[in-house]
This record gives sequence, C-alpha cells and structure tokens, in this order.
Amino acid sequence: MSGFTRVELDYCKKVTEKLIGHPLSTAFLRPVNPQLDGAPDYLQKISRPMDLGTIKSKLENNSYSNSREWETDIRLVWSNAMKYNPKKTLLHHVAERLNQKCNKLLKAIPKTEPELWAMKLTKLNHKMKTFLNENPPEESIVPRRPELALKIE
Repeated sequence: MSGFTRVELDYCKKVTEKLIGHPLSTAFLRPVNPQLDGAPDYLQKISRPMDLGTIKSKLENNSYSNSREWETDIRLVWSNAMKYNPKKTLLHHVAERLNQKCNKLLKAIPKTEPELWAMKLTKLNHKMKTFLNENPPEESIVPRRPELALKIE
C-alpha cells in the first residue's frame, strides 16, 4: 500500500465506486460463476478472472501496492469480457463502452492535491467552453445552440 498517495488512493476508490454505480456495470459486479452464468468454459478461456467487487475489496484491504496494479485489474475486467464474449453480443459491447469510459477516467491518475485541482480545473474549463459556445438567442433566457433556437419573425 506504500506506493499510493492519499489523493491517488481516494481517486482510485472514487473511480471504482463510479464504475460500480454505472447502470451498465451490473454483469461485472461479482466474479463470474461458470454454472450460474451459463459460461461453463469461462475458467478455461480466462486465466485471470476479475470483477469490480473484487477490485473494491482489494482497495479496502490495501491489497494493491500502487495505482498501476489497480488500473491493470480495472482494465482486466473489460478485456476478459471482450475476450470471452463474441463481438456481436451485448456483454461484449457493454465491456467496450465501459472500457472507453475508463480510458477517459484513467488518462491521468492524480497523485497530489495540485494535480487533482489541475484535473478539476481542466474539466470545468472544458464545460465552460462548451457552455459559451452555445450562445443563447436574443429572445431566450435559456442557453441553446443557435441552430436549435426558435426563429422569431
């Protein structure tokens, strides 16, 4: 556990909770049970099973040495699902979508307070730019993109 800063550990916990709370993550909250989940050959095809519940437990029990180990497990959840489930299945697509979400969340894991603040400011700056690019029409108090505004003649 010595490889984590407080900020880094808090961020990892927050991301894990965010993923656990995501509406699409239901199938990834507990370990795959080959019999109950209709995947009898799962353990033959997947050498290192991983799920979000196990990751949360490992974080709570200080089982990770650093954020890189945690990130490896997070990514393993999605790669296992994409490896086991054929491309055209719902679980494969859901795993792809959650993997994309993780790519954004894990682009930079803050280790210090200034890094965390910089990340938050960057996110707010992006939101502000998006908001300002959606100039409100003169006749409306509701900000809208000009192409969506009602034309008053």
